[in-house]
Amino acid sequence: MKLLKNSTIKSNIFIVSILQTATPILLVGIISSIITLNILKVQTFNNTNALFYDVSSKITDFSDKIFDLSQNLLYDDDMFNIIAFNQDSSAYDTVRLNDILVNNPDIQSVKLVLDTHEYTVSQGKSTIYQYGSIGYNNVKRMLEDTPESSLWYATYQKNDTSDIFFSRLIKNPYTNETRGILFFQISNRVFSGMLSFAERSDNSQFCILASNNLPLAKNFDLSDDVISKISNSKDGVTSLPGKYYFYSTLSGLNWKIVCCVDKYSLYRLLYLLIGLIILLCIISIIVVVFFTQHINKTVVSPIQKLSKAMRTWNENKIFKKKQDYEISEIDMLYDDFQNMTQSITDLININYKSTLVQRESELKMLQAQINPHFIFNTLESINSLAIIHDAHEISDITLAFSELIEQSIGYEAESLHTLEQELHLLDCYITIMQIRFGNKISIIKDIDDDTLTVLMPRLTLQPVIENSINHGIIPSGRKCDLKIEAHIIKSDLIIKIYDNGIGIGKDELSILNNSFIAEKSSVEKSIGLININKRLKLLYGDEYHLRISSEENKFTEVVLNIKISE
Repeated sequence: MKLLKNSTIKSNIFIVSILQTATPILLVGIISSIITLNILKVQTFNNTNALFYDVSSKITDFSDKIFDLSQNLLYDDDMFNIIAFNQDSSAYDTVRLNDILVNNPDIQSVKLVLDTHEYTVSQGKSTIYQYGSIGYNNVKRMLEDTPESSLWYATYQKNDTSDIFFSRLIKNPYTNETRGILFFQISNRVFSGMLSFAERSDNSQFCILASNNLPLAKNFDLSDDVISKISNSKDGVTSLPGKYYFYSTLSGLNWKIVCCVDKYSLYRLLYLLIGLIILLCIISIIVVVFFTQHINKTVVSPIQKLSKAMRTWNENKIFKKKQDYEISEIDMLYDDFQNMTQSITDLININYKSTLVQRESELKMLQAQINPHFIFNTLESINSLAIIHDAHEISDITLAFSELIEQSIGYEAESLHTLEQELHLLDCYITIMQIRFGNKISIIKDIDDDTLTVLMPRLTLQPVIENSINHGIIPSGRKCDLKIEAHIIKSDLIIKIYDNGIGIGKDELSILNNSFIAEKSSVEKSIGLININKRLKLLYGDEYHLRISSEENKFTEVVLNIKISE
């Protein structure tokens, strides 16, 4: 800010223009980059989840298909008679096995082991374990430990998938005795084909891992670091430099599908956006340079001339424009300054004449005033006659009125006196009102001793009391309480005047309180309160305005704040 303050208009325009053009671009760019990054991540997650779902659905459908084939084969009439009723297994006909191969090209070979007999049907070379071999016994042991009695497994050569197999125990349905094992050798192209459709333009690659974390099918090599990171959880995402790896576990098979996404392919749209933002910033700076030169010629120079004319202008002289300017706003400034100098000169003359008229009016008002001594002498004569004729109420009214007149005449309007003196004047007024209205007014005072010495404007409370009596107590037609409280809160004297007269309606109360804040009102019967409010605000500030709370036919309370002088 100090840099802008001490620099020229041209420099300020250039700096501000740069800030106004480059800052929004940078902010929009940063926000857009963050939003784009999040959208890309969410989109990638959603697409990957969709692909996971498609791949897992295909794998699940295929595994269910193989399981159903094994189920149909085992519950074939010939097979069921052999395994359930212990018929001779050597007489089994392999036609059913051949039908499976013919109708399911994804199955390379089928082996059925019943007791000690083996039946193998193959479209090529079969690599299914022979009966009694170590591999066969290992598969049998794993099947017996598996609740489902079925198992998918693979054989590998140098960590590459060699063959994929499905095996299932053959049991007597009545005795649960193991009679043999059914094997299906599956073509590798089945699972590779399931992955090929998932390849996308962003170079996503997929891999299917068996339960031992070795690949069943893949279109990329999975490093040991990635395998170690994903082996301990079922689903999630992990990353290595330049790559994201999403993975999900297939329920029932305990296989994992792994998707590899290249980070550069994922963020290339973000990189393009950043480059575009930089280009826009460079273009905006070039545009601002040309814009600043134009503004300097058409705006800054005429303003500097006008500024010089303002500094050298004499109030007794009217400014005259020497030429017209290209930009209408600049031309208007010159016209406005010319009109302003004319108006100021006219106002000076009008103000001078108004001052002369006001002084003449005040002189006439002073001449028309009655001599205060004549008033006091007259009141003293009335008091003496009242005492002579034992008219004590007339005497009390006369003395109270005399003291009120004495305090009203001969003092400046905003002169101050103590709260104790103000309360004495209030007692004089209340004495007159009680004599006038009899016993309709009951006075209650709650005045803290430390408030009595606080200075306040003269005759501030009397208009408030008068308003309470005339507009609250007397219209009620019954005896009412008039309570006066004075307390010091923080650095203010708080005075509350309460009456339980007829109260004020909500609409009128709202108008009154608004008039105290805005100093505009059309309420004619509250002129006294409005004048008091103006005096307090002029003396202490706008926050020291009157506050009225009231409920119709219940009460009215007026609160005054007086700032305590130090």
